[in-house]
Amino acid sequence: MLRGSFAVEIVVEEISDDTKSVTNDWLICVRDIDHLNEILGFKPNKIYTPVFAEISKKNVQKLLSFYGLDIEVRGKRGSIREKNAMDDLPYKVHTNRELRLMLEGSKPLSFFYSRDLTGADGQFNNQPFQRYVRRKIISEFRNIVYDKDEEGNCKNTGVLYVTYTLPGEEWRAKALILLKETHSYCRWNEGMERMEGVLLGYTKEQIDYYIKNFYKPS
Repeated sequence: MLRGSFAVEIVVEEISDDTKSVTNDWLICVRDIDHLNEILGFKPNKIYTPVFAEISKKNVQKLLSFYGLDIEVRGKRGSIREKNAMDDLPYKVHTNRELRLMLEGSKPLSFFYSRDLTGADGQFNNQPFQRYVRRKIISEFRNIVYDKDEEGNCKNTGVLYVTYTLPGEEWRAKALILLKETHSYCRWNEGMERMEGVLLGYTKEQIDYYIKNFYKPS
């Protein structure tokens, strides 16, 4: 585990108070991780690589100001993480932005999953989807896709999928589960990747770019 002084690119994210979704992000180049801890008022080595931490609005503002970004932060909290390959895409991926995008009407489907078939582990997401499910603004579906043995028989293990759709887009949840069921019998492929992207609301141009530059067959 690396600690101390080295160069690393950091994404600073602002998180909405209402949806707990990322609303804005900024890329900064940190030359000294020890100094990053100092700016944030953290103990030495509290932040190390790979960098990820939730931080307060005050600390988001501190970072942006220190690196010359004169921007007013609205959310009460944010996060910092290391830049990854998805940050090089010419568009923003939906991850951690799902609820906000759905309420804006630009994303018809979101899904989360767990190997705990009871859902008791609660490891789905931190965004308050249930608030909007109760108000019938968003629909929720839960489906289990069981693992298959070599003969195609269902095992006792599998994946619990929790899907959310906008009104009139419920068919996408059924199509997603059909796609995942198909995958339980065969390897994931480019056609499946493209279909999932369409169901999630990515454009053809975005999917084409991702397939050409990032997709690797399983």
